[in-house]
Amino acid sequence: MTPQPLPFDAPQTPLERARRRQTLCDKMAALFRSRPLEPIDVADQAAIGGMSGYRTRVSDCRRYFGMDIRPEQPRARWPSGRARPRAIYYPAAPHTRRTA
Repeated sequence: MTPQPLPFDAPQTPLERARRRQTLCDKMAALFRSRPLEPIDVADQAAIGGMSGYRTRVSDCRRYFGMDIRPEQPRARWPSGRARPRAIYYPAAPHTRRTA
């Protein structure tokens, strides 16, 4: 009996590997898309993008995916009184055409 090749034994081209890999920016975009119009706390954002990198991931979502992500106003506060950043994703309105 010959052993069957396993899926990870198959040769992969760099393009196939890139398609399978999900970047941190993709994960951050998925977080915002899963919770539209809901303030997402900095702790949730940092869990994906890292504490020192979440702002860059949000900026990348705006730049590469054209997402409308805005800071929450007024800002929430930590118990110490410091501002606690939150961001809200506003999905684009669907394009509609007038019918006569």
